[in-house]
Amino acid sequence: MDEDEDDIFQTEIYGKKSVFRNEQSLSPKFIPEKLHHRETELKTLIHNYRDLFKIEDAAAVNILILGKGGVGKTTTANYFAKGITLTARNNNVKLITEYFSCVNYRTKSAILREILSRHCFQTGKGYSDDETLKQIQAFLDRENAYLIILIDEVYHLPDADIMSLVNISETFRDENPRISVILISREQDWARFETERIVSRIQEKILFQPYNREETEDILASRRDFAFREGVMNDEVFEFIVEATFDTKNIRHGIEMFRDVGKQADAKGEDEITVEMARYARNKVHPTFRGELLDQFKGHELLSLLGVVRKLRSIDEPFVVVEDAYADYCSACEERGIEPHTITTFRKYIRNLTKSKVLNGQTKQIAESQRGRHMEITLFDIPASELETILVEMLKNKIITD
Repeated sequence: MDEDEDDIFQTEIYGKKSVFRNEQSLSPKFIPEKLHHRETELKTLIHNYRDLFKIEDAAAVNILILGKGGVGKTTTANYFAKGITLTARNNNVKLITEYFSCVNYRTKSAILREILSRHCFQTGKGYSDDETLKQIQAFLDRENAYLIILIDEVYHLPDADIMSLVNISETFRDENPRISVILISREQDWARFETERIVSRIQEKILFQPYNREETEDILASRRDFAFREGVMNDEVFEFIVEATFDTKNIRHGIEMFRDVGKQADAKGEDEITVEMARYARNKVHPTFRGELLDQFKGHELLSLLGVVRKLRSIDEPFVVVEDAYADYCSACEERGIEPHTITTFRKYIRNLTKSKVLNGQTKQIAESQRGRHMEITLFDIPASELETILVEMLKNKIITD
């Protein structure tokens, strides 16, 4: 490696200031210091395991956590595991919690062997599942300890494995199994397991509902303040990401957008995150724009869209007022030797683009000192620069008539 190459590594690693304060806080494995808006679900989990602290030989409890993606199931489960383990340690109760994602652990055997390896220092090689389970049980008996296994994305497991896991108490019918299971799954993926035999072995089902608009903003504000340096993300960019996240009802999309816009800013050596970066991140994280949508529109509608795109690029704001975009539409027409239509007709084109979900429009009250309302419009998820390129190419081959 020559000196210039060495300088590249030195510069990229140590010589550039990052917009991130704590990038790891945007990792799926991150457990926040405070759990926002899942207090009820957390208390339900705690109440189900209180007997471990109060009753000798407390019975095992199986719990099922259900909900759509990005509603806080995994974060809540891991927050619970961290908190109850610490509480147990402070109260001289021996409690072990182990988290497994079935994306990586696809069978009950893999999960049990990993637990045996971590706590009994055995590989479990050559053991049947029942023999592995008995080894784990013997360890728990010796230590007078309890084990809670959290199994995420459980729908990746075979049906028989899930049945076996929730049926551990039957395996040790004559003694306390000391092993509880928390299963975590999306609702639609769990549907095929909803049988009487499995459901009857689950003591509590906790259904997570999507976060509302206020909760979404609160959670993302907390994560933003933890992840980024102060002043890196202005209110306009933040609101754009909040709206994009609430639109999908998936908090994970917002967190992934945070990470992506931060990476973009660092790669470009920028100190601030722009709306254009946020649009690019949204399209990358949750792409919904389909180019073929534009084929249905007439020439002046495409020119109207081009006017909106150009105005958004020039002001670098998440929204633009219809009246402000009209001037850019007129410029786009004049560049092509075409007579622009009136602003009334322009508004009609914007309404057509909004109805077709190419644009997103919101009617807002004008400032208190003025009367009336106006429409603020923005792009759904495609970066303005990318859409401008598409439109310019389409308009080259479009015959535009009045």
